[in-house]
Amino acid sequence: MVPFISIVIPSYIIFSTIGAVFSIIFLFFRMERFKIKFSSLIIYCIISMVFLVICSRLVFLIGIIPTLAKSFSFSKLLFYVFNGGIVFYGGMLGVLLGIKVTAKIRKENASNFYNFAAPAIPLFHVFGRLGCFFGGCCYGKPASWGFAMASDPKILRVPVQLIESGCNLLIFAALMIYEKRTEMGNRHTLRAYLTMYAVCRFILEFFRGDSERGLWGPLSTSQIISAIILICCIVSFTKGKNTEEMGDMND
Repeated sequence: MVPFISIVIPSYIIFSTIGAVFSIIFLFFRMERFKIKFSSLIIYCIISMVFLVICSRLVFLIGIIPTLAKSFSFSKLLFYVFNGGIVFYGGMLGVLLGIKVTAKIRKENASNFYNFAAPAIPLFHVFGRLGCFFGGCCYGKPASWGFAMASDPKILRVPVQLIESGCNLLIFAALMIYEKRTEMGNRHTLRAYLTMYAVCRFILEFFRGDSERGLWGPLSTSQIISAIILICCIVSFTKGKNTEEMGDMND
């Protein structure tokens, strides 16, 4: 007699897998234009995935420091290390770090791979946030409209996951338009993505209702990261523009 086996797959895993498949297919059709070999794509993906897992959990642990500080115990810390959640920003920064490290090892141009991979991030995130919605995590604040999560079936909440999913779809479309209107050598697709998403995430965090994301006073961990990214993008854009102007003067 074979016992009944019940397997439960979280919706986030299902939608994330779908998003990853679509993103890889998208990157596959971009390889020729960016002169990237399939073997290189596999190597970059594997190494970036390792950094993704590590950094996504690390940023989660940083985010719950205020919670741990209220009643700290080593056993609770170990629990979160091995059973805690993952944070998108940590995963994204981990992927970018993985690309940087891989390019350094292979002595290749990291900027080219950044621009190659950048649009795949919001494409993946579209499905990732759908998984959050159906899984009931990363939920919004209570409101007079919206949807009820399974954990609180009587409370309507702002569907911030669906809104962010839609924003990522718009960002993906904007990046595609940006690429068509910009010459290959002058593209800064990653910077364009980071700028748009940082603004989007900073605003949407005000409508989040889950405290697990790490609250540091009036701001969340993701808002702090968004602000840092936005400042870095503005500084990078300003430096690049000044360099171009100096070049024009020398000409």
